[in-house]
Amino acid sequence: VDTGVLEMVEESVARMGGAISALVVGNHDPRAFSAGANLANFIAMIEAQDWAAIDAFIARGQRAYTALARAEAPSVAAVRGLALGGGCELALHCQARAVHLEAKIGLPEHSLGLLPGWGGTTRMLMQTGAPEVALGLLTRAAPAPSGREAMALGMLPAGDTIVMHEGDVIGAAFEMARALRARTSPSTDAPCFPARMPEAASALVHSLASRVGGLSPADQAVVEEIAGVLTGASSEDELMDLERAAFLRMAQVPLTLSRIRHILETGKPLKT
Repeated sequence: VDTGVLEMVEESVARMGGAISALVVGNHDPRAFSAGANLANFIAMIEAQDWAAIDAFIARGQRAYTALARAEAPSVAAVRGLALGGGCELALHCQARAVHLEAKIGLPEHSLGLLPGWGGTTRMLMQTGAPEVALGLLTRAAPAPSGREAMALGMLPAGDTIVMHEGDVIGAAFEMARALRARTSPSTDAPCFPARMPEAASALVHSLASRVGGLSPADQAVVEEIAGVLTGASSEDELMDLERAAFLRMAQVPLTLSRIRHILETGKPLKT
């Protein structure tokens, strides 16, 4: 995901409800829906200490994805292969998803010293309604190994469609989009937000540390930031503001740059 993808989303959303009556988001490469944000871009901005540019990029992604979620016309993500990080966030902001059984889905930003900043943190809380569950999903050691497991974990809504054959995913997404378009009224399901309770953040961190057998100081700092977002707001807009502010703080931690470089060079998270 880079500025080109965000432009695609912005331009599509501007036409939804008019020229576009329903939207399918996907591609014809079975290897990946999207493996995430272009990390080389983040390295350049962090090295330049261009925090304003990072803040603007995160804000733009939040606006584009939120506009997609709130668009007048329905959208369906056709998910095959990898759907990670910013790509997973894009899929989560569609109204529904057709997901290949063997898709690998996750939000691994914590392994880089960051959190999902394009609404992924917010979506996990909206979807689960439980900060502890959301924190567990946002700090998983590995992506969900299948679409079915992603749904069982709560990473995907129960109403999504799991598709057995990879070649059928895009067709299934189009069928879902047509069905959603035919509805006489949009869904009235309201997102679930727990009450704002920042004092609960430390309890969340302690609970997670106990479950995983302890956290390194660096990992604990990351988890504390995520927990602070999950317990610090009581509306979607407040959550997004906290999410973006936390991302900007985390990007300024020196270890974050080392973690991003390491995963680009080796393909594996840096152990801390």
